[in-house]
Amino acid sequence: MPAIRTGRADQSALAIEDLTTIANRSAGLSISLLTPPDRVTVEGVGSKPWHAEVHHRSSLSPREARELVAAATRGAHLVVADQISAEAKEYLASVPSWGWLDRRSELRLRHGSAELEIRLSPSFDESPPGGVTLAAPASDGPIRGRAGISYAASLLLGDPAGPPSIRSVARRSGMAASTVSDAAGQLLWSFRNPSHAATLIASSLHPCSSCPS
Repeated sequence: MPAIRTGRADQSALAIEDLTTIANRSAGLSISLLTPPDRVTVEGVGSKPWHAEVHHRSSLSPREARELVAAATRGAHLVVADQISAEAKEYLASVPSWGWLDRRSELRLRHGSAELEIRLSPSFDESPPGGVTLAAPASDGPIRGRAGISYAASLLLGDPAGPPSIRSVARRSGMAASTVSDAAGQLLWSFRNPSHAATLIASSLHPCSSCPS
């Protein structure tokens, strides 16, 4: 069973995937991944392409925004978060070449005097028509709610060569990627040893799977 990827690298990959998805839907804008990770190239905002460091957060308060800026290197930066407070946005807007993606509302790109704001539709982080809708059962085990069930099922039924991407599970199940990521993280924390994951998942989904027939 492959390891469940819910660490910093996976969260960063989700953040950059969201940025590139929005850019692909916006005429004249391009955002592409750079090497090393956590950096992107932005084209279409200003006269020349520019590079930005991407910072992923679940949420961002004014205090966290000030701490992030204080610790950052010079250059352009993009904060990607599930929610950013209005005060944090106001502070970021006062700092040259800092932009953000608030997954609830907008992408704002800033570099020098050039700026671009893209308002997001409510369906940005939802699945396309035909996505699977599941019930939301309660549980105090390692697999909690339909996000946990969706990710667990994808692990069991997916490609044995590698775990499913959180974005693909979210798209099929009709949930936010951050919700699926939290559920996957709970699985990882509970299982501790990924080699036991398949047995634990099967036991959680089918409590009597080991009962005599």
